[in-house]
Amino acid sequence: MQFSIVAALSLVASAGALPAKSFSHKAKVLEAAASNYTWTLTDFNAAGGSNSSYSFDVSAPPTTESGLAIPAFTASCTGSGIATGPWPCTGTAITNTSAALVNAYLQASNDTTSAHLAVSYQYSTIEGQWGVEFNWTAFATVPWGSGISFTTSPSQVWGVE
Repeated sequence: MQFSIVAALSLVASAGALPAKSFSHKAKVLEAAASNYTWTLTDFNAAGGSNSSYSFDVSAPPTTESGLAIPAFTASCTGSGIATGPWPCTGTAITNTSAALVNAYLQASNDTTSAHLAVSYQYSTIEGQWGVEFNWTAFATVPWGSGISFTTSPSQVWGVE
């Protein structure tokens, strides 16, 4: 069977229009929706300018979203530069997963008064005979400064079985 470039691109383009359910029994496309799933960021320290840097702790309790069990996590994140990441965070207390990772980075922005932060939580689970990988990503705009604590919710999520 031959695939043309046009056919492959059409397949990729149509994947974005799929509903939030399984297809081919191997992949799940999940749409981010209004959620009560929140992450707590504490001791956020960020400096802007040419020597931009950040550090913070992030955590979330275990929860269930759309029938999916999401394991708890706690991580400490540090990085430097804008749009130079993602930088891996050091994590602990990740449960019921075979692999987990938290990443963070500062996004590029014309706003010089605030840090534009992206944080992703990736983990793998075993469901039935398949391993499933999920990625939840939250974005926040926070004033440059130190000792700031706040909450944010993931607005992007995907899963692959």
